[in-house]
Amino acid sequence: MGYKNAKEYINKGFVLNDDMLKNSKPFGRDYFNELPERIREIRASGRWAYQKIADVFEQCSYDYDKNRETTKAFYAFVQNKLRFAFTGKTAAGLISERAALDSPTMDLDAIVVNAAHMKALPGLKTDMKDAEWIADLLRHGLLKASYIPSRGQREIREITRYRKSLTEEWCRESNRLQKILEGANIKLDSVVKDINGKSVRKLLKKIIEDDVPTSEEEISKMIHGRMRSKLGQLVTAIEGITTPLQRKRLAQVIDHIDDLNRRIADLDKLVQDYMDEYEAVIIALCDIPGIARRSAEVFLAEIGLDMSRFPSAAHLCSWAGVCPGNCQSAGRRKHGKTINGNMLLKTILTQCAKSARSVKGAYFSVQYQRIAARRGKNRATLAVAHSMLIAIYHMLRSNVPFRDLASDYYDSFNRDRKIHGYLKRLKALGWEPDALPGSA
Repeated sequence: MGYKNAKEYINKGFVLNDDMLKNSKPFGRDYFNELPERIREIRASGRWAYQKIADVFEQCSYDYDKNRETTKAFYAFVQNKLRFAFTGKTAAGLISERAALDSPTMDLDAIVVNAAHMKALPGLKTDMKDAEWIADLLRHGLLKASYIPSRGQREIREITRYRKSLTEEWCRESNRLQKILEGANIKLDSVVKDINGKSVRKLLKKIIEDDVPTSEEEISKMIHGRMRSKLGQLVTAIEGITTPLQRKRLAQVIDHIDDLNRRIADLDKLVQDYMDEYEAVIIALCDIPGIARRSAEVFLAEIGLDMSRFPSAAHLCSWAGVCPGNCQSAGRRKHGKTINGNMLLKTILTQCAKSARSVKGAYFSVQYQRIAARRGKNRATLAVAHSMLIAIYHMLRSNVPFRDLASDYYDSFNRDRKIHGYLKRLKALGWEPDALPGSA
């Protein structure tokens, strides 16, 4: 019997001799119990089972080809099934165990890529083919990594974007307040500029309490400043009639506005605390015409301080969506519609450009006027926003202050040509100059 067991073990890859069989427990190791356990462990290994399945597949398939797509798909399917059968986890689960979860990228060299840059051909899309196609593009350097800011910048981004959402909600609530007043025939907006001011709030409180003042003396006790010169107009403006339901709605809207004011102030404090170390940069950005502190905070939250992520100012403008798109065919350039970019940054830049066009003596104002006369106001506004972002890029990259080119920047080009052009125009209007400048 010992000979039969020894022969069976030898056939399975284990070498036994008489001494090993004789010196079993209690005098030594019990190989009769140990070796079957080792055999079961080997048979339970994923590599052994995968090899046996591969051998069977190779022998049973008359047209076996290891490079065929169906063969690769079969092996991939078997590997995933065996991995889950032996470990109880998928490939993603095993990778997540080996990865460092406390690291931003889990110690993996991962990049985020625009899906439009690696789209496969229609009709040839499977998970396996997608993986092969993406890997092939990455090996040949055809994939560009998207801009992923640091964790701190992402967090301050969320705060500034949430603040913008609350500000927009505040504007909507102010419009609702105005609508309720107009429904009650109260025309405060025709007398005051801000219906959320302190003096107007006192009047609204009296309206909610159904105790509307009817004389100038009563109103004068609730208002201050330059509004005292409008006492007669205020008496006429609040002569409307409000119903109990309108007064309740008015109270709810005012409470919501007060709550939004408190929340926005809290977010301003959070942003201020985060931006304390960048105070010098914010002050430098505020030197640009049209840019205020809140806009400068949004710029830093959206693009950060590290300009090495953008090879040039043109790349940053393209990422922000403030440059014309390329659409050329058969040697003809078609529309230059702007591409989709960072919508919040694009919105803030547009608002700053509209403010800069009103700054007298500034370069952006002259630039807007020149382009608006030929191409229209919208194109001129976007061109000013584009110039602003270029200036911001160089200020952050080179750590230099802003230098305004002034309103006479364009006059320094082709000066003589412009003089003769203006003189020619004056002659056409019937005015003859005595002498040309510098001709004496």
